[in-house]
Amino acid sequence: MSMDIANENKQRFFFGHSESIVCFSFNNDGSLIVSGQEGQNPMIRIWDYDSGKCVCIIQCEMAALKCVSFSPDSNFLATAGKDHNN
Repeated sequence: MSMDIANENKQRFFFGHSESIVCFSFNNDGSLIVSGQEGQNPMIRIWDYDSGKCVCIIQCEMAALKCVSFSPDSNFLATAGKDHNN
């Protein structure tokens, strides 16, 4: 969910994850949001902030996602997590 601080009644919800979100980040100009969920083989979603629509879904092959971040030019996405359960 995002909320306009000047107008508490203006909110936007981003639905689509099947588990709790453990990390998210905006790109440098605020036009995109990336969100990642917990769990084995977590799902990452990239959202267009203005429309609230999901523009990309990435299924990770890792045990646990810890963080996501856009590169400064928004052309790349970095993720960090646990690569196995041990």
